[in-house]
Amino acid sequence: MKAKVKNIVLTLGFVVIIFGYLIISAVLPDKDISYAERRKFTQFPVITIKSLTNGKFFEEFEKYTPDQSPFREGLRTIKALSHFYLFNQKDNNGIFVIDGNAYKLLYPLRENSVTKAGEKLNEVYNRYLTGMKVYYTVLPEKNTYIKGKYGYPVIDFERVVKLLKDSVENMEYINLLDCLDEKDFYKTDPHWAQQNLEKVVNRLAETMDFVPADFGKYQINKLYPFYGAYYGQSALPLTPDELIYLTSDAIKNATAKNPVTGETFPVYNRDKFGGVDSYDLFLNGGLPLIEITNDNANSDHELIIFRDSSGSSLSPLLIESYKKITLIDLRYVSTNLVGKYVTFSNQDVLFMYNIAVLNNSQMLK
Repeated sequence: MKAKVKNIVLTLGFVVIIFGYLIISAVLPDKDISYAERRKFTQFPVITIKSLTNGKFFEEFEKYTPDQSPFREGLRTIKALSHFYLFNQKDNNGIFVIDGNAYKLLYPLRENSVTKAGEKLNEVYNRYLTGMKVYYTVLPEKNTYIKGKYGYPVIDFERVVKLLKDSVENMEYINLLDCLDEKDFYKTDPHWAQQNLEKVVNRLAETMDFVPADFGKYQINKLYPFYGAYYGQSALPLTPDELIYLTSDAIKNATAKNPVTGETFPVYNRDKFGGVDSYDLFLNGGLPLIEITNDNANSDHELIIFRDSSGSSLSPLLIESYKKITLIDLRYVSTNLVGKYVTFSNQDVLFMYNIAVLNNSQMLK
């Protein structure tokens, strides 16, 4: 009798869980975006005779169901915690955590990719920059500063620099390695934190011969919480960062423009904070080309930066030093098309790419 009651209770419990899950799924509205995973969720597929007969509906429905699960984030967290603490795995989705600081495995070094990145720099130089003052730098990753400390494989920064120096011609290298450490980056994101870039700006100024802004005169603006890229990828309950951005009269009065569309926007777009990627607050995110104009700069010089996303937070700190700054992201615009929108004359030029980009240089067009 007890066994029969037990079986009935278990069966009823199972039925309640299944139907409860289905009811909750049906009642809750579908989510458009996953802020943790930084992507759009699959929506319920359109039902048509064609989609039913060719299997397209069922294919999309299989993607829709896990995306719109009401317990998706909780289940991802349970899986991640089990991965680390139950099965003693070193990483989850390529993310590992040390003292609350999230890192991404970037290994092994693809030497051929770094060499090809150097060849791309030479291609740009020969096409547009001959005779100009041109500099390049390798941006360290957070991982660079934990090499040999915790047993995780880390790409050899000096080897990357050596490979570039062996292939790049007609440009001066700027070493930024000693201007940063792991504390100068966000805990949940791969990017450096803008407020920690004073040494970087001063090193650039020293080498490129411009007058840097006085960091002591910047106004500090704080936004919280900032959930970086690694927060969602790790699926762990990490403590979010505080995003700080620095302002001055020069930055507030500067004009940022997309030369392709003609659209203008503020240097810091606060509307982007809290979106899919809050780091897009800096210069509206990943755009192929951006022009920043400051009529009250302390010089008439102009600067062109070939950059990755880290350039979005560095560039505002150079506004007081240059009358015009042009940002070019070769991940999103072909080298052949750059000359259609940018006039090259006598500007200073800086190439700045992090190790992740150099290690996957096929993304540079």
